[in-house]
Amino acid sequence: MSPLMRRAAAAAVLFVALVLGAASGWAQQSDAGTVREAQTEPAADPAVGPGVEATLAGAGEASDGGATGAAAVDYTAWDKVAKRAEQALEAGRASDQALQTLRDELVGWREVFTKARAENEVQIKTLETQIKTLGPEPADGESEPAAIAQTRALLNTQLEEAQAPVKAAELALARGNALIAQIDTTLRTRQTNALFALGPTPLNPAIWPKAVEDLFTTFRLAWSGVKSTFGSDAQRAEFWQNLPVALLFGVAALVLILRGRAWVMRAGRRLGQTRGGRAVAGGARGAGAWRFLLSLGQFALPLAGVYALVEALHHAGILGLRAQVIADGLPALGLSFFTARWLGSAVFAADGHHSWALLHHGPRARVEGRFHVATLGFLIGLNGLLTDIAAYETYSQTTRVVLGFPIILIAGISLFRIGQLLRADARMRSRDSEAGASFLVRTLGWIALALMLAGAAGPLAAAVGYTKLADSSVFPTVLTAGLVATLLGLHGFFVSLYGVLFKTSEANAREALLPVLASFVVALLMLPVLALIWGARVSDLTELWTRLGEGVQIGDTVIAPANLLTLAIVFAIGFGATRLVQGTLKSTVLPKTRLDIGGQNAITAGVG
Repeated sequence: MSPLMRRAAAAAVLFVALVLGAASGWAQQSDAGTVREAQTEPAADPAVGPGVEATLAGAGEASDGGATGAAAVDYTAWDKVAKRAEQALEAGRASDQALQTLRDELVGWREVFTKARAENEVQIKTLETQIKTLGPEPADGESEPAAIAQTRALLNTQLEEAQAPVKAAELALARGNALIAQIDTTLRTRQTNALFALGPTPLNPAIWPKAVEDLFTTFRLAWSGVKSTFGSDAQRAEFWQNLPVALLFGVAALVLILRGRAWVMRAGRRLGQTRGGRAVAGGARGAGAWRFLLSLGQFALPLAGVYALVEALHHAGILGLRAQVIADGLPALGLSFFTARWLGSAVFAADGHHSWALLHHGPRARVEGRFHVATLGFLIGLNGLLTDIAAYETYSQTTRVVLGFPIILIAGISLFRIGQLLRADARMRSRDSEAGASFLVRTLGWIALALMLAGAAGPLAAAVGYTKLADSSVFPTVLTAGLVATLLGLHGFFVSLYGVLFKTSEANAREALLPVLASFVVALLMLPVLALIWGARVSDLTELWTRLGEGVQIGDTVIAPANLLTLAIVFAIGFGATRLVQGTLKSTVLPKTRLDIGGQNAITAGVG
């Protein structure tokens, strides 16, 4: 996980932002190895060839020249960039990072051409209107007055001159779109090939000693770097000077990590207590919403403690370069672990009656479920930390495979056991229900089966040598399950909040439409995160958004999302105004007339 993603996660306070940050951060780990390898490549690769190197070197020289206005676009510079892109694609030897840089350059040019395409729009429409006002051109064998013919010819000439730069921008835009699409296809093809590439098997004992030696060397050098910070009098003096602040952060870190979750859980239990049949927190109707918001502190406070610990280490000034890499990975590890532990405590609630608990039978099963969920969260964070260390130390492929296999194996076992627990619970519910298995229970059974398959297939693939395939199947499955659990929690919150706002019981709130619609909107917002989890690149999502923004052309009509949104807003306003008029007529105007009830209802219905 990159430092940028860790800083983004650090800025998150609410749960949704934290979960989405963790999900998107892990999703980009699949590309992290390739990107870091590209960063450590030599400046000039003899295998690439001079043409491609010129392509990559010139990837940043042109977009500044693309000024506003179609006539101001430097098409000579654009042609150079486009030819370089074509050469790089034909050679097929540029790295993924270089292609991504080139793609970003092409996207910049595309924005220039998109703006240039809208130039002279008013002038073109005015000229077209004037030409249309002159009427249709005379048919063959017919003539029109000389003044009209002269005016028509002049207007057509002006129209061609106004459309010329627009046509040039449209042609360049089409060329840029084609190049961007080819780069995307190349990157996706490479990603697929890497996914199914057969590497060394971690079951080969001959490669174990080297992997263990590399890992111990990293920690030994990290400790040596820490000891070297006390090598001079100036360093020791700086340490003692910064020690009070470091101790303050350290104490805060220990308190938040060790006691923060216990405080929140104690407050939650007090919230659920009743006195004289009344809930302490202002009514039982709103207790669920308050309990959900309060439960966010179960991972927010310990996570704040992790950040405080990192700050303590930084203020102490005792971190060497390698220890700095390890310390920078701790917040991501804490984010993953504490969030997973919070999800597990809710999905596998201890009392079995949590608003979004999945297991309602067997306290031992719920304890095991919470353990496996927390384990999966810790392993996801540990996998990211190991990726950062491997990139810094430039571990070989065999070392990465050996060190990563235990993580994949344990994650697969935990995932398989969670699937077994959910499947057993679904069968138990089906037997206990007189009407048979409900839709939710059947869906839970299928989800459990998918977890079991992923948990079994991942370690097997890694054992054979398909480490990339295993890594890209186990962890995305875990994060997808986490998103589903998050959606369940938010739906329970929406139900409780609906009960508070509309002063209704929880049973009625669960049957209401508004909480379902809110959950549906959240599910739609989670789709981009889900795509990132399963290997999509950010550029893929931005490209899709760009295509949607351009709209779909049907004949001469272009239908864009903005048009659909405008239609929906106009319809909502019209519908609301109609209902307002109907209500006014029914309650205020018509009762004062001599019309009978049937006539009043007929007029009211006719207005709608």
